Amino acid sequence: AEEEKKKGSTSMEPTTTFVPVDVAQEKSSKPAQGGKIFLETGAVRKAQGSAFWELGTTRLVVACYGPMPTTRRQGFTERGILECEVKFAPFARNKRELSSHLTEEEQRLSATLTSCLACCVCLEHYPKSLIQIFVTVLEDGGSCLAGMINAASSAVADAGIEMYDLETATTAMLSKDNVVTQFPQASALKDAVGYVTVATLASLGEITHLDMCGTLDTDAVQTLTTAAYEHCGKLRAVVSAKVASNDEEDKAP
Repeated sequence: AEEEKKKGSTSMEPTTTFVPVDVAQEKSSKPAQGGKIFLETGAVRKAQGSAFWELGTTRLVVACYGPMPTTRRQGFTERGILECEVKFAPFARNKRELSSHLTEEEQRLSATLTSCLACCVCLEHYPKSLIQIFVTVLEDGGSCLAGMINAASSAVADAGIEMYDLETATTAMLSKDNVVTQFPQASALKDAVGYVTVATLASLGEITHLDMCGTLDTDAVQTLTTAAYEHCGKLRAVVSAKVASNDEEDKAP
């Protein structure tokens, strides 16, 4: 089973770079790694499109349904309606949380994901239609939002829904040792000065989302944004190849 998983997966090593600092600081810096990325589409059989994302101790699955006709209550729409829902499994974090309703954090992430994906899905091609995306976070080990965006974009592509471009995202963190790490894990975030999450339509050269956290000056924000943007371009090539290869496998007799 492990061999089949590796055969059908996309693995990519996030890069680590150094912020320009003085020699004394740079000598004391140690490279940090965010881990290897595992991406697999077609993870949920009953969904039109789906994807499984794993990075370090972060694991999540995305299911995409639609396009389907809108209801009378939703009325006529010239553009398709996109709905995203993010839910953390009760065991996703150290502290178990049980709730029948979306928490404030889940609502915020759902709204952010909807806003991001609305930039890449050709909703005008789907009038009177509804597209639903459900994200279940199985384990939250850090860089969760970026993982959601990457997996959700892959699931939409897996569903055969028209898109302007695959949307890819990267979280870049600046440590106290002035080391920039892509996709930092929760343990690394404890030593972070700050971090940014950038989502892009790389082939179009567009940034669709920028989220910042921490105490960062202008130069640090620029450094992190540039590092994340460049990594998004590399990630897009890998994700695109994976989605295309799965599509060819599905069409094979």
